[in-house]
Amino acid sequence: MWSRALVNDELCSVQRAESSRWRRLLEGLIVDAQRSGDVVQMPPRTIAVLISAVIDGLSVYALLKTASARPSS
Repeated sequence: MWSRALVNDELCSVQRAESSRWRRLLEGLIVDAQRSGDVVQMPPRTIAVLISAVIDGLSVYALLKTASARPSS
């Protein structure tokens, strides 16, 4: 969807809205975890963006990895 969103304004709007919703959810969880001492004190948005980037990167990797790198079933 990302590549299509680059050239389609409607998809871009949907992608941005979903990303914002996801980041807000993560930020709330991070704030709660920081209050309980389970997560390091740094800006919750920074942590949320980093987690999102890792998840996105792993998603692309899982999609593109070769059959030989996949676990055998």
